Amino acid sequence: MEGFVEWFRIDAVHRLVVEGCRGWRLRLGEGDVVAHLVSLDGDVYGVHGIGIDVLEMVFDNLVRFERVSMELRSCWLLRFSSMAMDFDSIAIHRRCGLLYLVSRIGGRYRLGVAALCKDRGTVQSVAKAMGASDAELVEDLDVEKIVGYLRSCPEIDPSNIVKILRPVRSRIVSTPLTIDLVDVPSHGLYLGYLLDPLFRRKKRAWLPYPLGHTIIVGATGSGKSTTLRRLCIELSRYLPVAIIDWVGEHSEALQGSAKVLRLGVDISIPLREGSESVEQFIDRLSYYIETAWSCSLTPLQRRILLSIVTKIGNPTIDRLLTALSTWLSSDRKDYVQSADALISRLSILAPLRNVFDPTKPRLEVPTTGITVIDLSSVEPTYLRKIAAHALLYALLRRARVERKRLVIAVDEAHNLLDTDSRNIVVEAFLEYRKFGIEMVIATSSFVDMPRQIVENASIVIAHRIPSLRQAETIADLFGSSRREKEMWIETLRTLGTGVAAIVTRDSPHPLLVEIEPYTTTR
Repeated sequence: MEGFVEWFRIDAVHRLVVEGCRGWRLRLGEGDVVAHLVSLDGDVYGVHGIGIDVLEMVFDNLVRFERVSMELRSCWLLRFSSMAMDFDSIAIHRRCGLLYLVSRIGGRYRLGVAALCKDRGTVQSVAKAMGASDAELVEDLDVEKIVGYLRSCPEIDPSNIVKILRPVRSRIVSTPLTIDLVDVPSHGLYLGYLLDPLFRRKKRAWLPYPLGHTIIVGATGSGKSTTLRRLCIELSRYLPVAIIDWVGEHSEALQGSAKVLRLGVDISIPLREGSESVEQFIDRLSYYIETAWSCSLTPLQRRILLSIVTKIGNPTIDRLLTALSTWLSSDRKDYVQSADALISRLSILAPLRNVFDPTKPRLEVPTTGITVIDLSSVEPTYLRKIAAHALLYALLRRARVERKRLVIAVDEAHNLLDTDSRNIVVEAFLEYRKFGIEMVIATSSFVDMPRQIVENASIVIAHRIPSLRQAETIADLFGSSRREKEMWIETLRTLGTGVAAIVTRDSPHPLLVEIEPYTTTR
């Protein structure tokens, strides 16, 4: 095609496309040779009305142009039914070069776009972002094929030709074009606004209902708690919702919209659930002691606990300590030593007396609306994990026994999670979905999250994650190729407050959503 296609070499291509152009970070091809414009007018070769001198004036001397010749063997031709794209901010993938083809026949201009890229998925995403209806790979490109293609292209106003090439200064955006802009439900759980890769609002964003288990992840201040509240407000239209509030944030934010209960002040939970076997209780109590002390109980210590609990119908921390003290007078030295160690280890749970106080009103499974269970009054803080674990256990057991459907939302869930198989959050994700119980957890730490939770989550909502390691882990869920994952890593680390990338099991690509705070009127 030498002598037919006019190419322009731009000597400052990286400064132009990275710092100057509105849209995605742009690299046309692998080098600095960029095909910007081809003009065909029958057999006339040249640039009608937009010569090199005009282009240099448009670019205001940002770059210089010189003519070069190259051989173009194949490309993807984008098919448009109309030119409805926003010419002020053409969307271009940094991995895909674009060749704009312009023809003037009988005073009418037509615009075609050819994509220079080997990857079909990238080309399809570019076509989707530009509003093309199809993209056709053409091998052995020649003059007749280009002319035939241009004759089928829609007409364009000549002023838009300059807009395509005019650089507009704005911040760099590297968001992948594979963000889903169309295949979202129009009802269900309202979130806010669907954004395109340039972070422009396109339409309202919804998640399908039922939701399934959900993970919300993001750094402090990124908006994950706002997203948790928005989801809880929406879910409460279908099911009762219980929010486990670690620091009291939701108790204050939802005051007047939710029922607020302070654990250990307004309500308590039994140390042992009525439907729980002795073995199950001993196993759970051992977990609490081991969590507080970071060491396991010996077989003899477990046997002593088993003997005591069997005789106590409704155990409390004080009753267990009293019963253990009787073992100190045993004739067997090993029993005395084990009982003494148990007393020391169980005594650390004594500040949780109010949480397990049988004289206080017992927690009931919510039946409507939102109930916030505030844990901020549980002190010391290092015992709050045990209180939250016991609270979740009580809620899950009762909801299952009473056959009540329920949504349980846990904020600051990283404070509750560990890799122990007895961890109640892991158990909830594995076992309780079939009983009509859905979990929504918000955390600032995704890397250390147990594998079972990630594998059983239906939806992952990711806010800004500055940590490279965490961004890489989440990008594995979002990107299907190495290049796409690289782009998601950069995007996740720079998302604005209140903006989240969302992937569901039903969506082929992630969604980019601006979460609307629950207090905002729709």
